[in-house]
Amino acid sequence: MLQSIAQQCPFSGGRSIYIARAILHEYFPEMVYNDEDICAAEGLMRKKNEINQVLSNKLLISPNPANEQRFLMIRGCI
Repeated sequence: MLQSIAQQCPFSGGRSIYIARAILHEYFPEMVYNDEDICAAEGLMRKKNEINQVLSNKLLISPNPANEQRFLMIRGCI
């Protein structure tokens, strides 16, 4: 039963999929899950977020991680 949960797409099953995989990993550390294939079989695909890719080249947050103060540097025009 736990294995059938672990073999589901995490985009549809959420956190429970990762919990099932973590438990199974204790007993079967060699198990590997190909989420891209699993989710495609369920008709779910995760789109790349093009906005994040553009912003990651233009934003700098320093220091990361920070305790009290952060500096945000924006390069060019967003």
